[in-house]
Amino acid sequence: MGVEDDADVEIEELKKKYDEKLLQSAENNLSLKGQNGIMKKKFNQLQKEIAQRAEEIKQMYTKQKELYNQIFLLDKEIVGLKKEIKERDETIGDKEKRIFDLKKKNQELEKFKFVLDYKIKELKKQIEPREEDIQRMKDQIKEMDAELERYHKQNSQLDLNISDLKLKLNGLNKELNHQRQKFSDSDVLIKRYRNDLHAT
Repeated sequence: MGVEDDADVEIEELKKKYDEKLLQSAENNLSLKGQNGIMKKKFNQLQKEIAQRAEEIKQMYTKQKELYNQIFLLDKEIVGLKKEIKERDETIGDKEKRIFDLKKKNQELEKFKFVLDYKIKELKKQIEPREEDIQRMKDQIKEMDAELERYHKQNSQLDLNISDLKLKLNGLNKELNHQRQKFSDSDVLIKRYRNDLHAT
């Protein structure tokens, strides 16, 4: 009887021992399942973040391309405006030269008129007045004065046009600098996303 009792006790102890191991294994398995679930959730979240980052980078490249196009168009417009300003400056130079020549010619005509008036006064003492010649010279002087006034007005308008073009050029330069700054900021942001993506 003593041997059987010992055997029963030993069997009970072994059974208890294996039950404890089984319980411990079940708890470990449950814990691993929980950890596995957390890891899957983290993995899915990382995949979602990677996809989101990839989409953001794609949008950044699209925006970068648009900024390149805007900069190209602005540079092209600035070149055109500079050419137009140069042409206007040359036109103004030609007009100013024409005005100078007209003024010089007008001064010569004034001198000629003065001399002519003097001669007329002298001739009036000797011969009949030559009203037709005098009127013709006066009309010529009047026409020259009118032409000189037209050139003055044209020159003033050209000055206004040049001022407007210079203001527009300054505005385009500011916009170009602004677009370049936005492009630089986009590059920095893209590099930051890339670094974050590699880090994860």
